[in-house]
Amino acid sequence: MFGYIVTMVVTVLFIGVVQAAIPFTMRKNMQFGVMVPEQAHGLKDIQRLKKQYAAWNIGISVVAVFPILAGPLLGYTEDQLTGYVTWMGMGMIAAHLLAGFVVYMIFHGRMKILKQTHFKSEEAAANARIMVSTDFREGKPVIISNGLFGTAIILIVLLTSGLTVIFYDRIPDMIPIHWGFEGEITAWTEKTWGSVMVLPLLQLIMVPIFLYSNHMFQAGKQMIKPSNPRVSLEQNRLYRYAMSKYMVAVGIFTLLIFSVLQFAVLTALENLMFFYGAILFFTAMIVVYSLYIAFKYGQGGERYRPRNGNYHDTAKKHEVVDDDAYWKWCVFYYNKKDPAIFVEKRFGMGMTCNWARWQAWALLVGLLAFTFAITIIPILLL
Repeated sequence: MFGYIVTMVVTVLFIGVVQAAIPFTMRKNMQFGVMVPEQAHGLKDIQRLKKQYAAWNIGISVVAVFPILAGPLLGYTEDQLTGYVTWMGMGMIAAHLLAGFVVYMIFHGRMKILKQTHFKSEEAAANARIMVSTDFREGKPVIISNGLFGTAIILIVLLTSGLTVIFYDRIPDMIPIHWGFEGEITAWTEKTWGSVMVLPLLQLIMVPIFLYSNHMFQAGKQMIKPSNPRVSLEQNRLYRYAMSKYMVAVGIFTLLIFSVLQFAVLTALENLMFFYGAILFFTAMIVVYSLYIAFKYGQGGERYRPRNGNYHDTAKKHEVVDDDAYWKWCVFYYNKKDPAIFVEKRFGMGMTCNWARWQAWALLVGLLAFTFAITIIPILLL
């Protein structure tokens, strides 16, 4: 139980640290979801906002751990304490994320005021340029090939389902479907083809989700800085390739977790503590890798500095075209004039959708259908 409490506490604290770090990994011309001239990131007012934002998020995470730590002091039995820590931990995580969004909106508003104070939009608009590389997706790879990625994860699915079919007759008549926090089996069900194929089926459903997520970094809209286009282009390419490797790692790791869990189900493994430990270890590795990308590359590759001196162009004074008007709540991008389906997030790593395109809504429906599937399929098959 002590380890479980520690895991919950570390998770809440980690969320605070990650949220606090986001402003320091964003593009120089993108501050709290507001587009400003590139040189603006050095303003003392903006640097102060970043530090205040970081302090608020870390402070919220520290406060959020106290209700979790209070559990052992309430005199609960072990089962009651388990339930308390679970619900309180999840509640604090949800509250933390909500509070983080509120804090972000506050600082977004302050940043908009700073923009109006320090920069005249007329001057910025006259100086803005849009640059696009017509051969961006040619030559050097932008992402890990979906053919290679798809082959790897489909092989995992086939191996998991194939071994299940081959050894079906050797599977016990009753199979476990739930383990407690101490790794012990807490629920069983009768062996049927439906019950033993739940996890392989969920793996299969995840395959197109991972492949499409990887494709987003290939198809995403370019943001090339007119002030130094060659460097910006290389930064963008390397960032997307790093994010694609991250997505491949997450996809393979997730499906392997399901494969190991399937092995535990089919063999009626009595204790899953080693499995929990493995999940914790690999999750930590994924988290470390994501932080590595954030601080080495930054959003769009902003922090990366090409070693080859030939990448450096003569600095120009042009800025990226300001599209603040198309961002609703500084989170949702809606631009009917933009044919791009995927664009860079304004705050945080990765891509988001242009909600003026029907394809974005189709993706949302697909994700909702996936969520419904992973919820209802186990109920129908067990």
